[in-house]
Amino acid sequence: MKGARLLSRAETDLVEMATVPNRYGGYSHSGVHVTPDFTEATNGHLLVRLPKPDMDPADFPVVEGTEPDAPDDVILPVESLKGWKPAKGNSIPILNYLRLTSHHGTVDLASTDLETCKVNRVKPIEGTFPKTDKVIPAGLEPAFAFDPVYLKLLASWAQKHGAKSMIFHPPKDPVTDGMLITTRLQDGREATMVLMPVRF
Repeated sequence: MKGARLLSRAETDLVEMATVPNRYGGYSHSGVHVTPDFTEATNGHLLVRLPKPDMDPADFPVVEGTEPDAPDDVILPVESLKGWKPAKGNSIPILNYLRLTSHHGTVDLASTDLETCKVNRVKPIEGTFPKTDKVIPAGLEPAFAFDPVYLKLLASWAQKHGAKSMIFHPPKDPVTDGMLITTRLQDGREATMVLMPVRF
């Protein structure tokens, strides 16, 4: 890919999605997939895809010893991104990103605070990432908007009390009606929860 590729903190945090065990106790894929247009991760039960950052990679300071261009498609091992954070406490926005470039079969992840540079040279995972386009619904408009803080609170409570699944019942009017969520707790009781919509 002509030019470097930037990775934001949200993208490096996708390792959390790739390392959530599936129902069989293993991982469906232990890498983070980076393309020229998006970054994604999956464990076979969930998928998160994020468009590439709007920042121009050409604005990132030159990092000596690294190449100028990035690979078109690469799967980064989760170990290469765990704990790897952009420089903190810097008022220059571009320094809040990692710079990803190719390096003769490996890739370089670089960060800098303008005083020091850190480069992590990584061997990508070989193979092909799952065809995630097939599982992303196409042509759908958002039907129900909610505050993720409240959904997390409900899901955490349900999980704490033994729920194995949560059933979402679509509201008749997604603008005014709440989302009915039902789940069965460990003691056999069915819990009824309602998540109210966010109005824009």
